[in-house]
Amino acid sequence: MLDKKIILEKKGEKSVEIALWQALENWREIFAQNLTAQNPDISETLLNEIVQKTLDRLVFLRICEDRGLETYGKLQETLWFSDPPSPPFKRGEFSDSPLLKGGEGGFVSNPNSYLFQYFTEAHQKYPIGLFDLSKDESSKFLIDKATFETIIGEMYPPKSSFDFAQISPEMLGNVYEQFLGKTIKTSQNEIEIAEKPQIRKAGGVYYTPPYIVEYIVRNTLGKKIEELEKQQPTQTLPEREGLVEEVSQIKICDPACGSGAFLLGTYQFLLKWYLDFYLKHSNTIFKKNGIAEPLNQNQKLTLEEKIRILQTHIYGVDLDKNAVEVSKISLLLKALEGETADSIKEGIQLDLDQNIRHANSLIDADFYKNPIGFENNDSPKTPFLGNFLRKFDIILGNPPYGAELDKVSQKYFNAKYNIGTTDTAALFMVRTQEMLPSGGICGFIVPKAFTYASNWQKTRKLLLPDLSQMVDCSRVWKAVNLEMVIYLSTKNSQISYFDSFILKNQEIIEIGKVEKKLCEEFNFILNGVTEQEIAIGLKMRQERRNFNDIITNKRGAGLQKELSSEGDSYALGGKNIGRYRFGTNLEKKVLKTQVLDHKAFIKPNSILVQNIVSFVKNPTDCVQIRACLPTTTENYVILDTINQLENQSDYDIRFILAVLNSQIVSWYAYHFILAHATMTMHFDSPVTQKIPFPDLDLGTKEDKIRHDQIVEAVTKLLAFAPENTNEHIQSLENQINTWIEELYGVRNL
Repeated sequence: MLDKKIILEKKGEKSVEIALWQALENWREIFAQNLTAQNPDISETLLNEIVQKTLDRLVFLRICEDRGLETYGKLQETLWFSDPPSPPFKRGEFSDSPLLKGGEGGFVSNPNSYLFQYFTEAHQKYPIGLFDLSKDESSKFLIDKATFETIIGEMYPPKSSFDFAQISPEMLGNVYEQFLGKTIKTSQNEIEIAEKPQIRKAGGVYYTPPYIVEYIVRNTLGKKIEELEKQQPTQTLPEREGLVEEVSQIKICDPACGSGAFLLGTYQFLLKWYLDFYLKHSNTIFKKNGIAEPLNQNQKLTLEEKIRILQTHIYGVDLDKNAVEVSKISLLLKALEGETADSIKEGIQLDLDQNIRHANSLIDADFYKNPIGFENNDSPKTPFLGNFLRKFDIILGNPPYGAELDKVSQKYFNAKYNIGTTDTAALFMVRTQEMLPSGGICGFIVPKAFTYASNWQKTRKLLLPDLSQMVDCSRVWKAVNLEMVIYLSTKNSQISYFDSFILKNQEIIEIGKVEKKLCEEFNFILNGVTEQEIAIGLKMRQERRNFNDIITNKRGAGLQKELSSEGDSYALGGKNIGRYRFGTNLEKKVLKTQVLDHKAFIKPNSILVQNIVSFVKNPTDCVQIRACLPTTTENYVILDTINQLENQSDYDIRFILAVLNSQIVSWYAYHFILAHATMTMHFDSPVTQKIPFPDLDLGTKEDKIRHDQIVEAVTKLLAFAPENTNEHIQSLENQINTWIEELYGVRNL
């Protein structure tokens, strides 16, 4: 028999993941090319399914070999003959044959081939559906033996440097998360490996970091078990058995499980809890719920107990059939950790078909024929779940967001959920909240738009009463601009506040409690703000007026197509607007005869503001509103990257400019309008309507003096030439900022 040679590369875990992913990508392409060449009429769907399923089988068996669960080299030996001779030979008889020389070509994709016989044997030993040849058509198509020789050969030394025993289920899931983001496309017998449309739209595949998974599992399942432990004493044997029985009733589901990151995290948590509990009560033998002597002689969970825990607690659903298979594989590999060939020689009793399902969690039977007024007979039947989701105590995960939907699906979701958006993350949030029983817990990581975006308003309203915790995660994936939040909710909890957290350097830190009535007052979910910051925001909101009571706010004109180096008017854009003054390095012009939109013209007594309010990270996270006064209204037009605020009040325009450019107004916008997002914000009328304006009464002497002081300071500031020292400008700005904070009453808060 082959000598096992473990070659460990001195790489970090991430490097091994990348190398394995690249190997899988290469094997997929090799396999797809040969399968298409030998079977030119194969459909794209079948092509993808067969390639995926076969690679899953090969990788799983190689992992089992290096773990010692299968005889090392057994997979490689299956290629020595295309078909087994008659009478059947014993594997050991051919152990001296040179590797990869067997036969003279031929095909191994045959139900009688030695490789496929091995698959049949594996199905008896690992009955999770992966090796069930009756459920797929992989044995009906021709595949060159040389293709298997190449792929399997690259799984062994010297061509492979992987120690498959060190590839954890979590690592494998992360690799497959990337792998499943692409699909095989065919055209005239040519293949292309292309990103799936939803992945391309999202900018790539980014799996949920382990610390996020662990946090959500600990604060959903962990808290549920803690509650049971507080309610149930464990002094006597019946009490201990009673607690185990109660914990065993908990069922957890990820309704969009992908490759199974959250399912693995949940399973790992349960394995540890049960082991710790049994070790603490080692003199106890549990016989309820099929639990008998749950620990082996090494004081580890028995394989039977690990399988019981898996089948009792863990459930998942995904629309991607291949992802469902990967989840099953990962969970089985987790159950098999620490096992030996002897401990599984009789095979294992494990059926995950009822636990991990291929289906669409968002639809019901009415998707195909419903009272909304349309029939969806043209779409292929997508499996749905019926009442499957109604039996879970905990639902958790990272639901897909922004998925592309066809018109039929959009119409269905609009009618079924009626939440003002068909963003798939919002649909999952509302769906699961409806399905949970009273006291059921949900823990999701979702786009931060949930907390503040106008099209998520109905979703916020539905979830706010049950909200128990919010974590501002900002950008979880550094390569992606999208920001995320974690939310936890308990059905029908109706508590008046939620706990607020922030994520900093992979550590989740509590910063205070937020009264839910404040979220209704501010019209978004206050997230990542301290109690002191809330106090400042509330003080500013006490002002009776907002900016829209003082000014009208309109964008300039969309003249970009008319711009050239010739013309009689300079075109001002957002990049030309600075704080208190605009730049003079103007390049583009336009003919006034081409300007038909009156919003392009600068009006007297107005302020120009950058339309895009940018996020600034240094020295602290904030946004900075940039506004200035036009020095002249002649020979200039403004583009729609500028907002023009026309004064409708008795206040001097320079006073309004000072308030607009003040630090406190930018601070307020960042914390209470943009919700700490690092994305840009359009400074349109809905924004200025949310910014409170100081309640200054020019009819009173004190207020008039303060108004005039600020106007005088702005006049001096504007008189400084650009080349003046920053020291003079900064001194004036500091004084203006102090006065504005005093007007809002927040100077000493």
